[in-house]
Amino acid sequence: MLPIGSITNGYAPSTRGVFRSRSGRSGAIEMEVTPTGTGRTLRLASGMSFTQYTYSQRGDLIRRTGHRLSARGRRSCGSGSGMINLLNKSIAYVVLRVAGFSLLAMYLLLWLDFSFSWIGALAYVLISFGVSYLMAALRIAERYPPLNRYNFVADKDLQQSTSRDDWASKQAAYLESGLGGSRILLTPTEDALVCVPVLLLGINPLTALLGGALFGLLHLGRFTYLECIGKAVIYSLVCYFVLPYGLLTVVVGHFANDAVSLLILKLVRRALERRKMEQSP
Repeated sequence: MLPIGSITNGYAPSTRGVFRSRSGRSGAIEMEVTPTGTGRTLRLASGMSFTQYTYSQRGDLIRRTGHRLSARGRRSCGSGSGMINLLNKSIAYVVLRVAGFSLLAMYLLLWLDFSFSWIGALAYVLISFGVSYLMAALRIAERYPPLNRYNFVADKDLQQSTSRDDWASKQAAYLESGLGGSRILLTPTEDALVCVPVLLLGINPLTALLGGALFGLLHLGRFTYLECIGKAVIYSLVCYFVLPYGLLTVVVGHFANDAVSLLILKLVRRALERRKMEQSP
């Protein structure tokens, strides 16, 4: 547990409440404490590497991450697995998208299954928002802080927040970046990668659970563990209850869910920006 009140003693205050300790003639930063929307971040430098500790508002350690600086001064994460690092690479996503579209085209052309249900598509959206609301109501993120982290996200800008509103705004912008533009049109690739094998094996509780687990795994490169667990639960229910209405039902439901989520994120960001403008002198 980190004594937040005492750790700032001896630090030189910088902008935005950041406290730094420098050493040597060059004045290199040796230690740095940064306030975030959810607690504090402590960085300890050592040569060409540094260790970052993320703490909650109560002072509980949430994550310890090692970083190394390359010859160009770029930061690389020292934790993670080869599989997740592979998922972070754009070439891997391109391969997955091509495979997803190929599976979708193959299934529709060979099995001629164009069944569709608006009720099923609506059920997808209701399941998604229902599970999300339930997880928020149970306050799982606060009860299990280690699950609510982005171990494999290269951009750590979300940690440099000065208030809850600032954190929420950056979080909304980060999530919106994954849905905006042409990205939202790529949702059928995820559905085909998961649903086609489930359809070929037969829809049952086991294949639905395996499909949900695969869907959550595909998102580990960008989302927290907790968010991936939520996605796995949602998609398991989708595979079991919605997929029987047809693959196109799942595709349309997924697209509608992402479109509604994108609209909500835009509204949240606009509301936060309006509040920030009202509070500024």
